[in-house]
Amino acid sequence: KSKFIGEPLLYFTAAFVSVGTLLFGYSQGVMASIIVTPQFKDYFNNPTPHEISIIVSIMEIGALLSSLILNNLNYIGIDIGGRKHMIRLGSLLFILGGFLQFSSINKLQLILSRLIIGFGIGILSSNVTIYLSEISSSGSRGLIGSVQFVFNIIGYSTSIWTNYASTAIFTGETNNWSWRFPFLFQLFFGVALFSGTFIIIESPRYLINYSDKKPYYKMESLLVLAKIQGKKDFLNDDSVLNEYLSILEHHLVSKLNNDHTQPVWYYMKKYKKRFIVACSALLLAQFNGINIISYYSCLLFEQAGMLGRKTVLMSGINSIIYILSTIPPCFLVDKIGRKQLLLIGAVGMGMSWLCIILIMAWNNSTYTPKLAVLFVIIFNSFFGFAWGPVPWLLASEIAPQTCRTLISSCSTAVNWLSNFIVGYITPILQDKIHYKFYIFPMIFCLISFYVVKYYYPETKGLHLEDMASVFHD
Repeated sequence: KSKFIGEPLLYFTAAFVSVGTLLFGYSQGVMASIIVTPQFKDYFNNPTPHEISIIVSIMEIGALLSSLILNNLNYIGIDIGGRKHMIRLGSLLFILGGFLQFSSINKLQLILSRLIIGFGIGILSSNVTIYLSEISSSGSRGLIGSVQFVFNIIGYSTSIWTNYASTAIFTGETNNWSWRFPFLFQLFFGVALFSGTFIIIESPRYLINYSDKKPYYKMESLLVLAKIQGKKDFLNDDSVLNEYLSILEHHLVSKLNNDHTQPVWYYMKKYKKRFIVACSALLLAQFNGINIISYYSCLLFEQAGMLGRKTVLMSGINSIIYILSTIPPCFLVDKIGRKQLLLIGAVGMGMSWLCIILIMAWNNSTYTPKLAVLFVIIFNSFFGFAWGPVPWLLASEIAPQTCRTLISSCSTAVNWLSNFIVGYITPILQDKIHYKFYIFPMIFCLISFYVVKYYYPETKGLHLEDMASVFHD
């Protein structure tokens, strides 16, 4: 009887659940600006580059562990619940870690809080992408999958501007609210997401996948599909029934083939190319250098010759343009395809790194800082246009229902491992070899171009159940 069905329900749900990726973006950006805040440095006795590496990158270790362990408990017989239950758990862990981070009194507590936040982020980053791919249609999956990345960058930008505002308001040399307030502010988003998990719909594909244990899930799945498509007389509507029967058929065939009870290595062998595409896409996205910017943009701008709060201001301006760059792929990814966007992005990012290397080698006190900001913005724009949203979309949509959680969690784990590597080595190598460090992400941009061009299939317009037609498995 509700009028809140169809596209309004779908887009509201997608936007609300994408707060989970906003938390991820916020937790990345907040450290990028706080580590150069004088009050933070004084309170924690001027952390060394090695200590900064641990504080910043320990979150990725937590995310890596939760991606591999907590997301795959169902494979050892422990079922926490559906997608929305996992999102609820992730947001709860984020709230706990966020409070510990806000109240940190020493480096050990700060590191522990970042680790717990990582546990929550690892669960959210995997389950939000799966959830959104499973509730969207083949024609809107690219749009909805890209919207979550827009929220990721909104979170990143919000954290930087929150820090910029707090350092302007809390100006005293010993006023620790200048760095505590940004940590406190993130709790608002965590509480909002946790509360919302009690009202959002469950994934129809999850419901059918577990309908053998709970038969009433079949009818509940049909009702959810009807709500998503906006069909009130769904028992007489071919589009709802056809999609429902397609999902059910896929489930029954997998069950007949005994696909639901196989060991992990079986899925890795049977769906080898899907694993490689999902994992390599997220690995290359990190090694292309985005978190050199996301985590350490302020340090990069200091290296280019800027000082003080101006580095945070430049990072904030960069983040706004970054947000704008994520909007076009929402409408292009279902039209020109995933591969085309990735190829354009790889070329643009590689050229940006080349220009950054050359202008830092030039080292002109007047022009180098300005040009460094310009090409960092250009790099971020190309990443936001392609390598930001598309790898997450690919990792969630190419996996079959029988091991969707497994492929998503493995690819997410690869993302967090590579994220940790980049986050850990960046300040150390920036300190040791300076701008020459940026040769490495430039090379990976070139590698990304060839991997996508010659190995990745195009998945535009395919139903989730039809991915075997391009992977031939």
